[in-house]
Amino acid sequence: MANPIKTEFGTTNQAYVVTALNSLADGSIAVLPELNIEALLHLDIKLMLEITTGTSVDSDGVIRIFAISSVDEGTTYPDSANYEHTLIGIMNANADSTEFRKDILSLVRAYGGKMPPRIKILVKNETGAALHASAHEGTYQGVQEQVV
Repeated sequence: MANPIKTEFGTTNQAYVVTALNSLADGSIAVLPELNIEALLHLDIKLMLEITTGTSVDSDGVIRIFAISSVDEGTTYPDSANYEHTLIGIMNANADSTEFRKDILSLVRAYGGKMPPRIKILVKNETGAALHASAHEGTYQGVQEQVV
């Protein structure tokens, strides 16, 4: 009889640097740091972003969250201005100076069940105003499997 496999979750609240979001202008895209899936040995990643709006945002303001991947060890990524990226979430951001949270439960779903070796997260500000100067946070948790 084969040994069963169980899902195992990594350390919670691992910091994901999001300083590129500081004062991000409306209509602009921030490219967040690379997640080296190959080195982390994760089958999936749960990601949470906490983004704070600036002042005078639109009542229909949103923040779009995309993922881009690299298959050449992080040397080449698609141009961030190209909108053919994988959309992984949309965050309503329609109130002034308010923190909004988006929990991306599964990055692997965005890639059809198999994570690429390396990914970056893109955040596009469509709130009608620049984001807050510093009040943003990103955390993640890896998901693995273990034979028991």
